[in-house]
Amino acid sequence: MEIGNGEGPIHGNGYFPSYGEYIKALDMGWKLAPSINQDNHKGKWGDANDGRNVVIADGLNKKDIITAIRNLSVYASEDKDITVDFTINGHIMGSTLADAGKTLNVDIAVAEQGGESIGAVDILTTGGKVIKSMESSADTDRFTFELQNDYPYYLVRITEADGDCVFTAPIWTKKVEAKGITALSPVGGDEATVGEEKELSYTFSAEGEKIQSVEVLSLIHISEPTRPL
Repeated sequence: MEIGNGEGPIHGNGYFPSYGEYIKALDMGWKLAPSINQDNHKGKWGDANDGRNVVIADGLNKKDIITAIRNLSVYASEDKDITVDFTINGHIMGSTLADAGKTLNVDIAVAEQGGESIGAVDILTTGGKVIKSMESSADTDRFTFELQNDYPYYLVRITEADGDCVFTAPIWTKKVEAKGITALSPVGGDEATVGEEKELSYTFSAEGEKIQSVEVLSLIHISEPTRPL
């Protein structure tokens, strides 16, 4: 899921961050890792800016890299020089812990190869809530601490002094109760024959969001064969 896209430099007019959309997707119950991509029509593909997707794989070969992507062992960075290792109870980012327990042992190792200070290191969960925040003026640091397992997932966001961000894949410790619009169809279905008048009754739930409009669309079924175009 994109946290940023664009052909121009990071923070430039041609780059469009979408951090909040990533959180929204996670809150819907999707299991995703973040990515940074280029909608690039001007060349320098891959290095037109410093955005990078990092895959933590056992080896630099096709099989291992695809396996790591499928396992969501991925983070996305607006800084090409930073490395991040994030585990909970010894399990790497992208993992789902079947029995995490009430207390989580968190380990985050960060290295900024370009010599910049690391800046703010935050633990985020549902709704983008920051449940722990740390600061480091060093270019290499490690953070180990405990958290109470009160939320379904946890991810790391790093914000450097120049505004560059890093987002990791989450580690899931509980099932996400998906939020969003749900519609309950009426008993007996909503099908009708041509010319039949039928009353439809739906119940909508938006989980704290306001429903602004509802549209009812009809599908016309053509049973007779049509002439090819």
